[in-house]
Amino acid sequence: RLFNLCFILFILKCNFYVGKGIQIGIPHSDNWVVLVSTSKYWLNYRHIANVLTFYQEMKRMGIPDSNIIIMMAEDIACNPRNPFPGEVFSERTKSSWSEENAGNIACLGSNFDIEIDYRGRDVTVENFLRVLTGRHLPHTPRQRRMFSSSNSNVLVYLSGHGGDGFLKFQDVEELSTSDLTESIRVMHRFGRFGHLAVLIDTCEASTLVADVDTPRTLVMASSVKDEKSLSHTTDLDIGMPLSDRFTMVLLDFIRRKGARVVSESGRQIHTGSKRNSKPNGEKNAHISNVVEPSDTVQLTNATLQDLVQEMSYGKLGSTFYHREIGLSLGLDRILVSDFFGSKSRLRNTGDLRDEEVGTRRQVKRRRTIKMTDGVEKGNHFGNVLPQTNKSIDTIASLGNSDSVLLDFGFS
Repeated sequence: RLFNLCFILFILKCNFYVGKGIQIGIPHSDNWVVLVSTSKYWLNYRHIANVLTFYQEMKRMGIPDSNIIIMMAEDIACNPRNPFPGEVFSERTKSSWSEENAGNIACLGSNFDIEIDYRGRDVTVENFLRVLTGRHLPHTPRQRRMFSSSNSNVLVYLSGHGGDGFLKFQDVEELSTSDLTESIRVMHRFGRFGHLAVLIDTCEASTLVADVDTPRTLVMASSVKDEKSLSHTTDLDIGMPLSDRFTMVLLDFIRRKGARVVSESGRQIHTGSKRNSKPNGEKNAHISNVVEPSDTVQLTNATLQDLVQEMSYGKLGSTFYHREIGLSLGLDRILVSDFFGSKSRLRNTGDLRDEEVGTRRQVKRRRTIKMTDGVEKGNHFGNVLPQTNKSIDTIASLGNSDSVLLDFGFS
């Protein structure tokens, strides 16, 4: 009864806004997502799983590979300590492994394909800041660049170990509060986003975004100063926690309320954090969390205010921190899909096989070079730049100007 009452109130709120002509949702042209796991070593299994699971949800919400940049410092799928080679899990309902167990949620395996843009030694503070500001070296491949504009909604997610005013990158260097704050200012100055959301999952996460003052920016952090960000779901077989609480609660909300899947085959689509299974452990053929080619993903009217209310201390074990800086709308009128989903209502077309359209890298490049006006313009290293609201000369100047980020000491 309580659930029905909450649902009715939500519908009435949406009808009120529509009836009064109040704007819901941020107008934007496209979405970009930057996912960063800054930790090395097997003991940081959860940080890698966080990013892989986040990537899955963004794909399910309609954001294409060409608009997702992944930075991952460690390849735990191929780590010799991994009891399930080539697979990474974000949740398992049993410690004893079984292929018949329908309670395991894999974020990497034979059924999932992923292209890592920055891996290993390439995951550095310098490269991360270059991705945000667009100030790349001339030889940087296209798939490592973010071609956002002043009409884009950009989501940045970071997971790793941190402390008061810093986030560690591979136990070698640190991203400081001043680094992140200044890079966001540069992004705004050069029209790199229309609205920006920064999510941090680390200890004392709020201190990393405490000085952010750029307009049209939303910051969310898993903990405040002098607080730890807690892990979740320790697995006995793997021997490590599989996720962090903040990321788990966030993605579970997106699964349940961010989008719904309409199945033409009549299957029941799993949207929660746990799959259903029969009492005897046999796989239920009618329950699935895999979106088939015939299914359509529909984004809902869930708002960021609903997401904020979900982040309670009881669920996180830490104090959730969020701050809005000059947003064009209130959180109760900004849709979750404005940042966590694609502006276009996409229909899943299934995996593209090599024999049909070439390698996935070629497919990714084909998606990124499509022009809105049908005109293609080449640059000096033989690729094609997408049409944006900023001129190509302006984009090139971001990579050649020595005065853009003098505070960072980039050459």
